[in-house]
Amino acid sequence: MESFIYYILDKFFENDNTNLLFNKLKQKNSAVIFDIGCYKGNFTINLINHFKKNKLNSYKNYSYFLFDPIPNLKKELINQNNLNYKYLEYAVDSKSSKKEFYLNQFYNSAGSSLIGIHYADRLWLNSRKIFMKIMNPFKIKNNFKTINVKTISIDDFVKKNNIDKIDLLKIDSEGNEYNILLGSKITLKNKKIDMIYLEVLDNKNKYCEKENLIINFLKNYNFSLLKKDKLRLTSFLSDIIAYDLFFIKKN
Repeated sequence: MESFIYYILDKFFENDNTNLLFNKLKQKNSAVIFDIGCYKGNFTINLINHFKKNKLNSYKNYSYFLFDPIPNLKKELINQNNLNYKYLEYAVDSKSSKKEFYLNQFYNSAGSSLIGIHYADRLWLNSRKIFMKIMNPFKIKNNFKTINVKTISIDDFVKKNNIDKIDLLKIDSEGNEYNILLGSKITLKNKKIDMIYLEVLDNKNKYCEKENLIINFLKNYNFSLLKKDKLRLTSFLSDIIAYDLFFIKKN
């Protein structure tokens, strides 16, 4: 029953733009895709399914780099999905180091992040208070626990692995998106990234503050905003709002 509720909620709050991304990628015979905050690989799987439905096999030549520090995800991905990918147990950040990571013990670890516990609490508990009695009847005292994880910046990873180009950079980091971009300055400056698709978490009382920060930052590297998604339904249940931004590099 609990798994079924999680499945329904995932579908209910899902905001899938993979069709748009597929149309941008389908002409490429080879590509490099970074899936930051991959969780269980749903984004990458959905993207690959678009290729399969359209009977295109170019996705088999793509290189997929999936990043997430949540323990035991690697085993789950390997068992469930026969993909040509590399799984990296890192939290992507502005710098490579070690940090405390806030692991959500509620909602199957979704919403885990490098951001502070109070921010995470507001997003994942307050916004879902309607469902708390159903999904968490015994009221876990501490919904988040901290674990130590390795962090890496995009710049460091690209340099260490001799990556020449990132065709698609997808970021779903539960509030850490701007810091991740700060850690990609050299890669952006060297024009190695073509498209950026990211979820943004913002404060409802300061709507568009983080969006404007990200837009202005990426303008410096010749990126333009192609699409902004409408707000998540969860946005109306919390002071944290969520939406997606899709940027493309100008020619």
